[in-house]
Amino acid sequence: MFTSADYRAYAKNVLRGKWRIAALTSFIASLIGATIIGYTSSGLEFSDGEIETITANFSDAQVQIFTKILFFILIYSVVRGIASFIIGGACQIGYAHFNLNIADGKEAAPSDLFSQFGRLGDGFLMNLLRSIYLIGWSMLFVIPGIIKLYSYSMTPYLMSEFPFLSPNEAITESRRVMDGKKLDLFLLHLSFLGWGLLASIPSAIALSGLIFGNFMLLPLYFVTVVAHAFLNAYMEAAQAAFYRQITWRAPEEAAADSTES
Repeated sequence: MFTSADYRAYAKNVLRGKWRIAALTSFIASLIGATIIGYTSSGLEFSDGEIETITANFSDAQVQIFTKILFFILIYSVVRGIASFIIGGACQIGYAHFNLNIADGKEAAPSDLFSQFGRLGDGFLMNLLRSIYLIGWSMLFVIPGIIKLYSYSMTPYLMSEFPFLSPNEAITESRRVMDGKKLDLFLLHLSFLGWGLLASIPSAIALSGLIFGNFMLLPLYFVTVVAHAFLNAYMEAAQAAFYRQITWRAPEEAAADSTES
């Protein structure tokens, strides 16, 4: 029986000497919407009410600066959305390949993220099918949607390791290997919550500074970006180790057993 602490310990061990590469790859993956799990919120996402609260004490010059910041965030969000729609699925499969290399103690490079560009169609269909299924289950209630989110969570790794699987077959296989394991993965994710909150403190301070018209604290936002890059690398390596532990049978073996029965 492996615990969340075991997966975290294994992840830290295989990341020795590879932290910077893993964090850089994590950062690039988050930019193009290719993360498998992890914290991707920038901490600089505002509702209309929050914008009014923040700018209430601003001078005209500060309002202009803040408007430029919001414009940059808007452009980034649009570009990221387009990139995620077109190449996000294929890059997510590539990111799974990268993290499996990390988990296996093999050489891993940021270029692994783009190693599945020849499978843009498979990546797109993988994300599309998972989204359709999750929306369908979420329409019943929130809890079934969350459960299915965990059921489908191993799909990118399976697509990476077994390219002969269609996206729908990989989703089905993910459901099989996650049978009875969903709570274990949830607890693994939950074990990173404290680190996630800690990493978000600098951006919270930067936001508090903005509310009082202080732009000097804004660079703290980038501290959160860096912290999340390292945290995401840690989480992704731990989940890849989780995948390795639960997939004791290859899909073709399961298929053979099914045919025989």
